[in-house]
Amino acid sequence: MPVLTRKQELFVEHYNITGNGTESAREAGYKGNNHTLHVVGYENLRKPAIIDGIEALQRLREVRSNRSQQDMEVFLWDLIDNESEASRDRLTAAQQVQRLNGWIVDRSESKHVSGSPDEWVAAQAKAELYKRMPLEQLRAEIQKERLALTGPQEPRTEE
Repeated sequence: MPVLTRKQELFVEHYNITGNGTESAREAGYKGNNHTLHVVGYENLRKPAIIDGIEALQRLREVRSNRSQQDMEVFLWDLIDNESEASRDRLTAAQQVQRLNGWIVDRSESKHVSGSPDEWVAAQAKAELYKRMPLEQLRAEIQKERLALTGPQEPRTEE
């Protein structure tokens, strides 16, 4: 695979942030007016090495994002399981696990939720029920919901 120049590397990095070839060319240090920078961006986006660099950076960010969510979920489950933690903190951690997995939605987020008002009310009722459940029962319910949504999961392995 051909090696990218420093400007091309910067172009790849900025393109992954902005998604705009003209702006990425400008930020990478290419010179010229908007039309010239547009042409540079257009040409760069047709070079196989730059396309490969953009795709590789996107995959890396996706892996990091997925890993960050997994790490957060492991941390939250550890907090939930730690009986020496305050009940309020454990409940908050359980609610955060539910939010991470899309199982409950805050009222402030409700305008972004698809589905009928009845579905939203049912989800909120379930959330209220979860708040009053003993912790072990709550964890079992969450695991049951997870299985229903995603099916059986492969055991996680440390990388």
